[in-house]
Amino acid sequence: MSDTERTRRTRNTNTIKAENLTPPLSMAEPSKKRRMPDSSPSRSRSSNNKENDPPGIHSETQQRLEGLERAIAELRDDLRYEQARGDMLDKELKIAQIFIKGLQARFDAAQEELKRLRNTEQAVQEIKDGLEALELEKVKAEVRRFKDVIGTVGRYLFATSYAKPGTKPEVQAKAALE
Repeated sequence: MSDTERTRRTRNTNTIKAENLTPPLSMAEPSKKRRMPDSSPSRSRSSNNKENDPPGIHSETQQRLEGLERAIAELRDDLRYEQARGDMLDKELKIAQIFIKGLQARFDAAQEELKRLRNTEQAVQEIKDGLEALELEKVKAEVRRFKDVIGTVGRYLFATSYAKPGTKPEVQAKAALE
């Protein structure tokens, strides 16, 4: 069997398989899908030129084959487009993940700062309460001292006002303090 016969048989077998798998194309109504120009220079578009048609292929089968080739080309283009789109989406996803990690780091840092500020606020409140208590104790001590001084002065004045005439004021004050 020669190479041309084998090629012809393979092509015919493949064409028959393709015909069985795909519905026939209507000649009256072309497909509404976008049309790609046939990039195959070896095949002629005109069915009138019989010498360019491979032997054993009818014009309707040739049209179906060309339609299938266009559909395959469209699907390949769509696949390349979707792959490029998927690659772009993957890149955008990676960028978004990096951005989210940055936001998470900022959020964690803000939480740590908030904890530190709360601890600082609590420490300041404790110091403030301590100072108020210390100040209160100082004021109480001053009040007690002042009361003691007033009491001493009052006793001195009371003692001197009722003292015996002729006694010295120092003796009267000592007597009042005792």
